[in-house]
Amino acid sequence: MIMTNMMMGKIRGRMNQAYRIFREVFNMEESMTRLNNFYSAPEVQKGLVRKSTENIDDCEYSLTVQGSFSWGITTLDKEEKDKLQEKAKKAEEERLEKTQGTVKKWMSKILPERKHKFEIPSPERSLDLIMNIKDIDLKVKKGEFVVIVGEVGSGKTSLLNTMIGEMIHIPEKEIDFIGDKTRKLQSDELKALEHALLMQDFSNGSSPVCINGTTGFVESQHWIQNGKLRDNICFGSEFDERKYIETVLAC
Repeated sequence: MIMTNMMMGKIRGRMNQAYRIFREVFNMEESMTRLNNFYSAPEVQKGLVRKSTENIDDCEYSLTVQGSFSWGITTLDKEEKDKLQEKAKKAEEERLEKTQGTVKKWMSKILPERKHKFEIPSPERSLDLIMNIKDIDLKVKKGEFVVIVGEVGSGKTSLLNTMIGEMIHIPEKEIDFIGDKTRKLQSDELKALEHALLMQDFSNGSSPVCINGTTGFVESQHWIQNGKLRDNICFGSEFDERKYIETVLAC
């Protein structure tokens, strides 16, 4: 009886040890997959913005922006992706429940759960919806003072983001290849288009955004200080009653 208990204890210890080893291996595999996806993913189109700080006196324009731009082809955010992943996971579990044998079911309960990533189809979108800025031709001469004015959602921020290379440029050849801009593209077509756009290289002098000179970009993030209204209006400056009243009346 004592020998049996000792043997059972050794077996239990080996099983716990095997469980910990499997768990560490699965965690390492997940970490390596994430790192590989992160380092392999293209960030921006190569040569999208051409900057020149030499011989700028010979250039007529200090800034040129031409073509059509998009914020991205696939529009699923993290919450939507998580929902679709969970739905696909449940469907896979139901399939395995019907097809797996007794031994595999028992092993799946003992071994740590592996994280699977399922193929998520992208919602159908037309080229008209993909292009956030269409056929723009902006040229700013040296010494000009330019102000961009428009309604909320008209594309002011998007236009500024094209100047710093934060948007994807869609060349005319890709637009002509698709043809009908109103036709809804299937998931495979969208993924192929996204891959083709991210692999674009404009380093040969065909950059859609050209900047001659130096630039500065200050993004506006609206927020309120934890204080009085006057503190938010003065924003650290010395209180001037006249300026304060003029500011309140102007707003």
